Amino acid sequence: MRQARWTPPALLAAATVCIVAVKGYPCGSPGQPLHGIVRPRSQLFYAGENVTVTCEPGFVRFGEFSRACTPDGTWHGLMPFCSRNVAYLGSTQGPALPLGPPIELGQFEPRLAADGDARTCSSTPPHVRERWWQVRLPSRTHVESVGLVVRPGYSLDVSIFIISLNTQQPDSANYQQCANFTGVQLEAKRLFYCGSQGLMGEYVYIRDEKRRPDYLTLCEVEVFAFGDERGCGEPEQPAYWPDDADGRQHGHLPLPQRLPPGRPPPTTLR
Repeated sequence: MRQARWTPPALLAAATVCIVAVKGYPCGSPGQPLHGIVRPRSQLFYAGENVTVTCEPGFVRFGEFSRACTPDGTWHGLMPFCSRNVAYLGSTQGPALPLGPPIELGQFEPRLAADGDARTCSSTPPHVRERWWQVRLPSRTHVESVGLVVRPGYSLDVSIFIISLNTQQPDSANYQQCANFTGVQLEAKRLFYCGSQGLMGEYVYIRDEKRRPDYLTLCEVEVFAFGDERGCGEPEQPAYWPDDADGRQHGHLPLPQRLPPGRPPPTTLR
């Protein structure tokens, strides 16, 4: 039976100092946001190594896509968080298509703007007299903001409404304006807040306000509600933990000395 080798603590500490001198202080686990996915998963990273952060289907990342381990043993930037998109896979609608030039019906499908894939877009053709798009929310929702994802450089002239159904009169509804925007959207996504208090409703309705015939192209419509669960998930863990009250050390590596800049590491540690 093969026996495990015992490594003397002094030798392990000396090896740690060498690693620190060559690569810098290692970083521990970067943590993981609630409803997020961090790759690769490890308890130890070295300077220059990166992790990517994505979100589970139906959630949208707010923050940077990647984080880098820095030479001082800390992670660059803040951990992103994932927020629930209540419009994800919701029931969508658009205007009826009149007779006109042939179009790719697959590109018109309103559902493509609520499928969670920004690579697929819903395009209402120019010859439609009134160009609009709407999604039904899972229930009456206190809407905080609406995000529009389009192709960068796309010219928009839209109004965004939150539709609140009138329970007293089933055939009537209240169109509450959340925001409007006219101009060229330079970035792929723009977030519109529905005022400081938000708006209550069951639908999000987007209307094209362009006077001249043009496509209304929406690659993704994301709707965020007040009170969304944005917990901490898994916190970051440093590579080194200080000794506890009993003198036992916690962490993945022995705790090295912090050296002044430019001074070579000692050969042994106390």
